[in-house]
Amino acid sequence: MKVLHVARRFTANAWGGTESVVASLVREQLRRGDDSRLMCTSALDERGESELMGVPVQRCGYTYGRVPLSTAARRALDRKGGNPLAPAMLWSMLREPGVDLLHCHTMQRLAGQVRWVARRRGLPYVVQLHGGEFAVPNEEIREMSAPARRSLDWGKAPSALLGTRGFLRDADLILVLTREELERGRKRFPNTRLEQLPNAVEASWLASGGRHRGRSTLDVPEGAPVALTAARVDPQKGQELVPEILARVPALHVVLVGPVTVAGYDRKVRLAAERLGVADRLHMLGSLEPESRTLADAFAAADLFLLPSRHEPFGIVALEAWAAGLPVVATKVGGLAELVRHGEDGYLAPSGDAARLAEAVSGLTADPSLARAMGEAGKRRVVEHYSWTAVVDRLEKLYASLHETEKP
Repeated sequence: MKVLHVARRFTANAWGGTESVVASLVREQLRRGDDSRLMCTSALDERGESELMGVPVQRCGYTYGRVPLSTAARRALDRKGGNPLAPAMLWSMLREPGVDLLHCHTMQRLAGQVRWVARRRGLPYVVQLHGGEFAVPNEEIREMSAPARRSLDWGKAPSALLGTRGFLRDADLILVLTREELERGRKRFPNTRLEQLPNAVEASWLASGGRHRGRSTLDVPEGAPVALTAARVDPQKGQELVPEILARVPALHVVLVGPVTVAGYDRKVRLAAERLGVADRLHMLGSLEPESRTLADAFAAADLFLLPSRHEPFGIVALEAWAAGLPVVATKVGGLAELVRHGEDGYLAPSGDAARLAEAVSGLTADPSLARAMGEAGKRRVVEHYSWTAVVDRLEKLYASLHETEKP
């Protein structure tokens, strides 16, 4: 089967959960003999064909369809929340020979392009939701659209011609991550097929990590407990709570890994740490190369994983943490509320509650044997339920069903 995947961007310069999922999914399909490839915009990267993380990718030029739009605003939209049009991608999708199915990992105008091409070519198309859609907080939506707020949106006209507003309604299949999304989606689109398909994790790269090497790089004192947060440095991920957690757990060191996707947010976190006198125990490493030994070292150096998100559709990094044998302390939001088993493989706390998060972290750092037991429980769940082999087995059956049955 030839599957053409479409995403907003795919670059090592701003790697996140969606990129990890797309990379693992395409690699598993290629391993099985499928002809799978990816098309995306050239946001934060160069145009043209290349390969990244074993994925053949074609990056196309794009526009946000807005005037005026400063370089800074465009860059902000590249990093988070942009709604581009990519005429070159549309043309490439129309011309790509032998395609059996289009698999869309983005929304809005690019998804409208997928819908338009699918209809012209008589192909089924799948929309996989990675960022919610049915449960994204209004505050986050406003934040994502902020860089384009004072510009004229001429992209509405071509978007309407593409039928963008119908991209979910007209999809042959919508894939969601959680039961909550499934229920909301079925109410909103009663005549469209929706299925729940979890994320999975490919964690063999974690084996290259060295605990001593990681701690030496961080210059963490011998015996000091370390919590790792690997996520975009972004208000959605809640890193502004970390300084208060550090203040409440005096011996703790916290390592933040991830690209800054909202300008100035990293500075806000640093200033809070300085104000509370904990800056020497906060290690902000920035964006590390995905699946690299340096990132594996950061996981190996940690005693637990901390994810204080405001909103989290799934939380694939929790799977990576468990694969590394770490217990997870997270907020009870979105997919994390379904994923983490409180008291078994981690702890959940209310969103925004630094005191409760600190209490959970303190309990695990005070009892290393409990932390190890919880981490091992999580590792067993990953092996049994969250392998890409099992997830793609299910996906391939869903693909096949689209060619066997008509859409309701």
